Amino acid sequence: MSYGSTSWRPWVLDEEAVKQVATARGNSMAEVALAWLLSKPMVTAPIVGATKLDHLEAAIRAVEVQLSPEDIAALEKPYKPHEVRGF
Repeated sequence: MSYGSTSWRPWVLDEEAVKQVATARGNSMAEVALAWLLSKPMVTAPIVGATKLDHLEAAIRAVEVQLSPEDIAALEKPYKPHEVRGF
């Protein structure tokens, strides 16, 4: 499946990569992870399971976070693409 120049892959972000980008930017890890998700054109409505007010507030702040191409590359670098399994 392809959306423009971006191929769909089931992504899983590396916790350490998220932590490094978040620390460098002064954002929370949740804000960075959600901002990364929102940077993907194929994602139109991420499902946020907020169970506490601070979770919801972080999700709202993530909408304003603009990751640089370098941030996105750092987040995606540890990922090793693979075929979808289980279907």
